[in-house]
Amino acid sequence: MDSKKQKLIILNVLFAVLILAVFFFVLWFVKSFSLKDSALPKMYSATDSSVKTYKFSSKVTRVIDGDTVEISGGRRVRLLGLDTPETTHPDLPAQRFGEEAKAFTKKAIEGRQCVFECEENNASDVFGRILAYVYCDNKMVNLDLVKFGYAHVYTKHSNSKMSEFISAENFARRRGNGMWNYTLKDGRIAQIIDKYGRLNPQGRENFEAALDNLLKGYGVKETEQKDNPELSKVMLEEIKKLALTPVAVEVEVKDGSASFKDAAKYLNMETKIHGTIVAVKNTGKVCYLNFDKDYKKYIAVIIFAKNFRKFPQAPEVYYKNKTVTVSGKVVEYKGRLEIIVNGPEQLEIQ
Repeated sequence: MDSKKQKLIILNVLFAVLILAVFFFVLWFVKSFSLKDSALPKMYSATDSSVKTYKFSSKVTRVIDGDTVEISGGRRVRLLGLDTPETTHPDLPAQRFGEEAKAFTKKAIEGRQCVFECEENNASDVFGRILAYVYCDNKMVNLDLVKFGYAHVYTKHSNSKMSEFISAENFARRRGNGMWNYTLKDGRIAQIIDKYGRLNPQGRENFEAALDNLLKGYGVKETEQKDNPELSKVMLEEIKKLALTPVAVEVEVKDGSASFKDAAKYLNMETKIHGTIVAVKNTGKVCYLNFDKDYKKYIAVIIFAKNFRKFPQAPEVYYKNKTVTVSGKVVEYKGRLEIIVNGPEQLEIQ
C-alpha cells in the first residue's frame, strides 16, 4: 500500500473520530442542561390534582414585566410557575431577552379579558401580588412563556403544575427557543460555550471556580423574602371574593350575545353565546351540542335526558347545523367549558 493511500485512510479515521467526539459532546451538553424531576420542590408532588383553586375573570390593564401584570382595580398579578428576565429590577440592568418576554406577554393579554386561577396554599407572594395561572383564548399564558423560551421554570415556590413547566422548558431547550437559542446575534452565550468546550478537565474546573468567585464578589444579592402569614390570609380572602363575583366582561357582542369562541371570558357567569351547532352526540343520558368538531377546544351545550321531552324532537337532530343563541351559566367540567340548558327557551334558533 503506497503512502498516499495510508495518509488517506488515517485522515478518514481521524475525521470519523472527530465526528463521534462532536456527537457525544452534544449528547453530554443536552443532558447536562436539561431539568430533572428532582428539581421539583417537595411541598407538592409533580402532578397534584388535590390542590384547591379559585378562578376569576378580569381585564389586564397593563403589562409591567414579562411575568407581572396589572388588572382591573389596580391589583398586581405575578404569573405562577415561571420567571422571566428582568427589565424593571431596581438593582439589575435589563437582562438578555427581558424585553422580548415583556413584548410577548403584552401582545398576548394586555387590554384583554382573561381568566385567573389561584391555588389556595399559594395565592400571593410577600409583596402582596396575586399568584396565578393566566388563561386567554383557552391557552395558559404561563406555559406558553416557558415553551417558547421567554421564561424559565421558577422552582423556589412550589405549584401543582410544576411538572408541566419542567416539560415545557426542556422542550424549549431542545428546540433552542427564545433565550435558549445560543446562536442569537449577541453571541455571548455561544462564545462562552464554545470556549468551555475547548478546555480540558482541569481547565473546566478552574473556569467554574473562577465563575463562583466572581459571583461571590460581584453577584447581585437577592432580596430576602420572608413569609407573611397575615398578608397571605388577607390576599386569599380577596381572591375568594373575586372568584364569587367575577369582574364584568368587556368583549364585542352581537345582538346581546358573544361568540362561542369567547366563552372562557364568561366563566362562572350568566351570559348569551351564539354560534352554529356543527357536531352532536346523544349518549341516552346526555345530549352534547358542539359549536366545533373539536369538542374539547370550545364550549358545548349540555342537555340531560330528563329534559329531552321538553324539546320538539331529539335535540341532536333538531339543532344540528342550526345557528343558535344559548343562554345560561358558563361552567367548567373536567377541563371543558359547558352551558347546561333545561328547556328550549334557553336555545333560540337564529
